[in-house]
Formats: sequence, C-alpha cells, structure tokens
Amino acid sequence: MIDDLEKKKRRKKTKKIVLWTIGLLAIPVVAWLLAFGVSHILGVLSKNIKGSPFLSFLPKVETAETKLKGEDEGRVNILLLGMPGPGNPGPELTDTIIILSLKPAENKAAMLSIPRDLYVQAPGTRSYVRVNSMYTLGEQRAQWTQKQKDSSFVTEQPTDGFSYCKQSISDITSLPIHYFLKMDFVGFEKIVDELGGVDVYVEQDIRDPYFPDGKYGYTTFRISKGQHHMDGRLALKYARSRKTTSDFDRAKRQQQILTSIKEKALDLTVFDAGKIINIIKIIGDHFKTDLSVEEIKRLIKISQDVNKDEIIVRVLDNSTNGPLKSANYNGASVVVPKLGMNNYSQIQQIAKNIFEEGNLASEAAKIEIQNGGSTAGIATSLTKTLRNSGLNIIRVTDAKTKFQTTQIIDYTTGAKPNTIKFLKSKLGGRVTQEAPPKGVIADIVVILGENFKESQI
Repeated sequence: MIDDLEKKKRRKKTKKIVLWTIGLLAIPVVAWLLAFGVSHILGVLSKNIKGSPFLSFLPKVETAETKLKGEDEGRVNILLLGMPGPGNPGPELTDTIIILSLKPAENKAAMLSIPRDLYVQAPGTRSYVRVNSMYTLGEQRAQWTQKQKDSSFVTEQPTDGFSYCKQSISDITSLPIHYFLKMDFVGFEKIVDELGGVDVYVEQDIRDPYFPDGKYGYTTFRISKGQHHMDGRLALKYARSRKTTSDFDRAKRQQQILTSIKEKALDLTVFDAGKIINIIKIIGDHFKTDLSVEEIKRLIKISQDVNKDEIIVRVLDNSTNGPLKSANYNGASVVVPKLGMNNYSQIQQIAKNIFEEGNLASEAAKIEIQNGGSTAGIATSLTKTLRNSGLNIIRVTDAKTKFQTTQIIDYTTGAKPNTIKFLKSKLGGRVTQEAPPKGVIADIVVILGENFKESQI
C-alpha cells in the first residue's frame, strides 16, 4: 500500500515537472526572437500562459516566491544573445546583443541594443576586439587556462564564454548583468518548421543582394509583396535581411514573424504532444540560459504585469545624437565612443537612465533653448547635456527679454508628454501650452530663467 502511494506521488510529481517543462518552451523561443529586435516578448509570455488550451493546464505562478537577482534593488538586467550557431560562418559570434531590463515594482521593461561592431578592450587583456567576439574569446580563454593551469588573464575574470560576455557588457554599460538568454539560427528555423510554418503579409517587395549565403559570401534574397506561407528558412531570411531596408522595417518584419509564431503556439493542444516534445528537444539543443526553472516562473509572473505597448527601446548608434562614431582600426570598420576609446560615460548614462529617457528619442521633439538669464554660456552647456540624453536641440539663442523663472513652452498641445516631463524634472520652471507663432519650427521652447543654476546641468 505504501509502495502504491509512493508511486502515485512520484507520478504526480513527474507529471507536474513535465507540464512545467512543456509550458516553459515559450520562454526561450520568445526571448531569442526578442534578441533579434522584437519588442513583444512580455505580452506574448502573458498570452501564452493565459490563452493556450494546452498551457492552461499549467499550475498558476501568482504565488511564486523566488525572486530574480536584482529585483530587491529594483532592476533586473538580462543579456539577450543571438548567434548563427553550427554550420554558419562565425558560429559563436554574438551578432545580436540586447540588454532587457525589467522594473518589476513599476511594471516596466526596456531594451538597449548594443552594436556588434563596437570596438572594446577585452576584460583582463590589453587587446581590442569587436564586442560580438567576447563569447568566443571567453571560451578560448577557459580552454587555454585549463590546459596551461596558468593564465595571463586577471584571475578574477570569468572563465567561460557567457560569463565573459556578461562581464564585458557590464563594463561597458556599468550595469550588473544578472542573466543571459541565447538561441541560434538553426533552432529558430526548426521551431518555425515544427509549427508548420508561419503566414506573413509582406508589405513591399524586397531585393537584398547582400544576404549571407552561409559560405562566407553573399546571395540575393528576393520576396514579393503579398501574403506568404514561410518555412523556417524563409522566415529567418525575412527577419534578418537589412541591407536594402531600414532597421525600423527590419524590426517590423520581426514583429510580424513573432505574431505568427505566437498564433501557431497558442493553437497547440494536448493532441499536439509530438510537436511539443520535438520543440522541447530543439530548445534543449539550441537554447541556453542561466535562469533556473524557479526564476523562469518568476519571470513569467513579472511579464504578465508589463504593458508590452510601453516597452522602451533604445539603440546605441552613430547618429548625430548617438554616443558612437565610425572608425577604422587595423583595416576593420568599427564603431567607438565619441568621447574616446574606453570612455563609456555617455553609454553608461543612457543605460542607467533608459527608463527615464528611453521614450525621448521616439518622440523626436524639436527643441529650442533660449538663455533668459544673466549667466553667459549656460544655454550652450545645457544643450550638450540634453543631447547626451537623446534630445534633438535644433537652436540655441538668447531670449529677447529676461525671465526670473525658467519657462517650458509646449507648441504640440501635449503630443510630446515624455519630453515635457523629462525637461520639467531636470529644469523645473513653468510649463505652458501655446499655439506656435508663425515661423517657429520648434515643438518645444525652453527659456532658462535667472533661477536656473549650472549645478542643474
């Protein structure tokens, strides 16, 4: 009798573990897609738990007690990595690098994309390399150390590829990187194929003559406008192609792919056990993370409360207001900090303040700064600071009259709320909404008053 009870308990426990394993298959798929520019990860996680006929059998996670690292400090940072994988040139290069930051207490999420060509000093060395080679360098270091039993690297440095990559990104951004999530191209293709393909409407003809052919060369990728049923290979090409369209178009295409995958995944039922088992196997072969099962459960719970339409997205780039510039070192085209090699202060400011400043770039408000006080040059100094925060300052001048109090004049009738809120928090003063005078092209005019001090810059 006791043996029978024990067997029942073991079967019940095993069944629960299997259900959790199957349910968690959504996490790595969506996380990897996010690592390729998709901004719907959190909404999809929530819908997968709540809407799938099969996943509805999962135990509820509302009472999950395990906290994520960083949660007590108010912010969790997860490094999302996309790699080509076996059978591709540079299989272990992390060609997509994104920091996903969560503020559980505020139900907020933000993504910061780091370009693969950022030229940085490898932790513990004097060598400079592209940041996308950090994983490979870390793996080589670990193997060399194991063989030599001694190393010229600093002993405190991490001893495997993912830890080395996390350390490098932490050094650049000054953020603690708590976890990583990684998947490769092959896994993506196989999952799409296992789901039976995806249905996508292509909004414009695409002809990309520079799509990688997998043999260190190029091939031409073509697809016509209209409805398409895509297998994994075509879906990957559609999501990756970028040479002849903008990164904004590319992100939109990736969102289309994610939406189609989500719809297919939500259709899975208990009768699709074969597909589910195959997807689990694919994940096991092509996905890696240092999140534990309990931590993934907590991640699901947090994701349910985040509004996916308000996820903040920021890209480190070499635009006029961006922190990077193009350069050439030893014949290699790279990007480096505008402030100088190893000077990541501007990048660190962006990373630290992404929740406060993240929506500013998307609003793209045209701002004019006027000096209405008596301190010469203060408007110019403020302009430099605001540009570092991603604001578009189009004109700096002196006000026609003197003001005692700083004025923030909104000519957009409230269309740029995040910018107004940010300026108010930094500058104080009085906010008013007015109709734009004839000839004024600025969305917002800031007039610095006598009460504005250099200490506020």
